Amino acid sequence: MVIGLCAVVAVGSIALSTAWPPGERNGPCAALDLYEGRLERAEPVGYPNGMAAATWLCLAYEPEADIYAVDLTPVYTPEQFRAAKVLAASRLQATGFDPCRVTWWADPAARGAQGLDDLLDNPVAYPPRLIAADHGAEQWLPDVGAAVARAAEASSRDFDWHPTRPLTILVGTDAEAVAAAYRRYGPTGPPEAAAQWAQTAERQARSGTSVFQAFSATGSLILINLSVLSSQDPNGLVLPASINTLVLHEYTHFVQRSLLGNGQAPAWFVEGQAVYQQHHVAGTEDLVQAARARRTGKASRLTNLVQFPQDSTHEPGDFDGDGIYVRGYAGVAFLVAHHGFAATTRLLRDNRDGSLAHFQELLSRLTSMGTNELDDAVDAWLVAPGTVLLSDDFSTPNSRWPFWANTKDRHSYDDHEYVVDKLAASGAAAVAFLVAQLGDFDAEVDVQVRGTSTGTILRFEIRLPGYGGYYKYAVDLTEHAITLQRSTGGEWVTVLDNTQEPGFRDAGSVNRLGIHATESEIILRANGEELARVTAEPAEPWLDMGLLTLSVDQRDDGEAEARFSRLVVANAP
Repeated sequence: MVIGLCAVVAVGSIALSTAWPPGERNGPCAALDLYEGRLERAEPVGYPNGMAAATWLCLAYEPEADIYAVDLTPVYTPEQFRAAKVLAASRLQATGFDPCRVTWWADPAARGAQGLDDLLDNPVAYPPRLIAADHGAEQWLPDVGAAVARAAEASSRDFDWHPTRPLTILVGTDAEAVAAAYRRYGPTGPPEAAAQWAQTAERQARSGTSVFQAFSATGSLILINLSVLSSQDPNGLVLPASINTLVLHEYTHFVQRSLLGNGQAPAWFVEGQAVYQQHHVAGTEDLVQAARARRTGKASRLTNLVQFPQDSTHEPGDFDGDGIYVRGYAGVAFLVAHHGFAATTRLLRDNRDGSLAHFQELLSRLTSMGTNELDDAVDAWLVAPGTVLLSDDFSTPNSRWPFWANTKDRHSYDDHEYVVDKLAASGAAAVAFLVAQLGDFDAEVDVQVRGTSTGTILRFEIRLPGYGGYYKYAVDLTEHAITLQRSTGGEWVTVLDNTQEPGFRDAGSVNRLGIHATESEIILRANGEELARVTAEPAEPWLDMGLLTLSVDQRDDGEAEARFSRLVVANAP
């Protein structure tokens, strides 16, 4: 199934110009090597830039990839080629053929020497084409289309950029179909290169990897591979959120390549900026993994992340280890924090058609640092007091907080709020947790109780890796009282018991709960006021895992709903 977002007309073979004698009707197009394509149209389009001889439009169709390509001949300068491209697009449009169907624009005399701008840029606005690689993917095309529209809007705003190249987005849920489709629509080139790409396609299909390919048969290609995710989520509960993340990440690579032209940028910057965008647009930050790698001495150096690995089957956004994504995201977040996002975009624009060495010169000029100094500065910033490591405005379900519904509780997103709903007679609190390996930190979250509030208990729980133990900060908004418990030997031990505090607002109002946690002490806060301070106890070895938990309970096992918003976790001073 193919969804063409531009106007498409049935073409087939188009009548050629009758202004030429029958024996010459194909003009110079007849001698062209069209590879696997067939000539569909041949006619002169005009005299670009005052040429003495007319330039011919040679339109070829390649059925395997379902694409059209145009050769323009003769032209003798890049300026003449670009002028002829505009004339050809106008001619096609005037005769009923939508020029957005053209993927490639080439000068036959300059094969191999043209830049991507000349080869791919289209004089006519080119909305993306969506293709389902298998029947299972068809149901996700509307979600992908909506995600692409959001990514395009965000990219236009953040990069001050508009697409000029054809983009095909291939969606698949079956690994076999994904591999076959990628071979069909993927990169073109010499036989040995095609064979290598085919092997890569197999690996990527099996691993569930989504990729961006700047130079494919269809122009720019994004493969959204849902083969693994759809098998892990057969009911489609989290797939829409995953699609948003994947599309935004890969679409950012499309933008980067458009801005760079034939230029280069370090792998850490390319992936780091894409990860930054997927968080920024979703209203989240997540530098927890990068900061932990710094604290434990396991952080990669940016200087070692300049080149992409040769055999890369990583999934964008996979934070299972420090590297191009984790450290790259930290590097770009540091640049944005100190110089603004527009500065990172300028690096791409200013290195258009430039080398890696020139990019590094631009980066050093921006930061007034050498490469090693920049690495050291990122390290220091990740553990500096006040650096925000984790934040979420809960505007989209793209963060790591779970959402589901069952007979005991419901977790969902609603208008910049994360909703945790305990159902009546469930026998337990409704709990949502996030693994977060934090050091000393300050955490705050806004929360509001909806519906009947009598007997509702809010809990903000923390489990600190390596020290400090597992603490449960509970708030009874009916009694305006707090309780603090600590897990010891698998049992909860009360540290503060039902202590009355006047600093809380009524249950229907928004309250901001805060926890300051260090190796030596725990401080409880509400609405900016300190409520209690206790000495932290060492952790038990089996609790060496960091957690943040948001939960709601009801004293009589009734229904209770809590709405959380504006979560911020920063390094403690």
